[in-house]
Amino acid sequence: MPAAFLELRWPEGFRCPKCGNSTCCAIGSRKVFQCHRCHHQVQLHWQSKGNHLPGEPGT
Repeated sequence: MPAAFLELRWPEGFRCPKCGNSTCCAIGSRKVFQCHRCHHQVQLHWQSKGNHLPGEPGT
């Protein structure tokens, strides 16, 4: 995954939307990040409709 997308999604570093933890691992085969604490998985994808990232206003 391009680093630019990671910085757009989490400008101050990864933050789990479920528990707030800041550490994760990338599961490359599924293109998701998994929180080390609660194991919640977050998919990083770019939406073409309006070019908003998940969780941002306008999605």
